[in-house]
Amino acid sequence: MDFENTPDRSDTERDLMGAADAFMTRLRPPAEDDVPLLTDVVEGPAPAASASAAPTLTAEAQAALSRELEDWLDMHLTEAVLRVLDGVADHLVERITREAREDLLPRLQAALARPSTAQTPPSPPQD
Repeated sequence: MDFENTPDRSDTERDLMGAADAFMTRLRPPAEDDVPLLTDVVEGPAPAASASAAPTLTAEAQAALSRELEDWLDMHLTEAVLRVLDGVADHLVERITREAREDLLPRLQAALARPSTAQTPPSPPQD
């Protein structure tokens, strides 16, 4: 397709589309001439309402669909959320445990190894 003569395109758009078309032409293996380019505008028949179009649902049918959806969500959504939360909780416990071992435990061990600066508490008075 010749993008130079396409109406309603700015010079930049025409240049970009022309470059894309040239690039695709270089990469495309020889093929049948009736295969459109990726950048070709394909005109087709306007979509028409057909008998295969989805019918309009009655209020009763919409209510039934809504109930089915709610039932399915009640049955499956809770379980899915709990599985995800269990995974998050497991990950959180693992992470906190690892950080406690790497950071807190050495600090506690160092605190225990330092000589105590606290004095011995006084003995309670004897009567």
